[in-house]
Amino acid sequence: MSQTQAKYSINFVCSGNNALSNLSNVSIANALRNIGSLFQRFGIGGYSSIVEVNAVGTSATGLITLSSFVANDTVTVAGLVLTGKASPTTSVQFKIGASDTATAANLAACINANTTLIPLVSAKASNATVLVTSIATGTIGNFLTLAISAHGSVSASTFGT
Repeated sequence: MSQTQAKYSINFVCSGNNALSNLSNVSIANALRNIGSLFQRFGIGGYSSIVEVNAVGTSATGLITLSSFVANDTVTVAGLVLTGKASPTTSVQFKIGASDTATAANLAACINANTTLIPLVSAKASNATVLVTSIATGTIGNFLTLAISAHGSVSASTFGT
């Protein structure tokens, strides 16, 4: 599992005095000190404010490479098994195309349309590969699984950042 650095941004709305105007590009330690000062002002009734702290990191990714992929071969993304079919009939099946490039495009479309996967990942096909990207940023995406039954490969058994 790899570690990532996170960038923090502070978004705020203040009524009256703008006590957090200097937080746009400060270190997290300084930002927390400034927020502490803000809470002191709340305690004495100085003014009201809404403060939001958001962590911004890198999304984990996984790469699926198809090589002569055929019907009934499977790809597992985030624990969900997707099956290649000549004529798909369910949301966990995707069409085997005339080439691996066409099949990769169909697999990416299947991933992007699947209601179980939509909150977890997005996919983009290029040639015979599909890049799957975690929706959540940071190391949490490293826990998503990735596998292929045959006729291809995956970058690793779990995503990486």
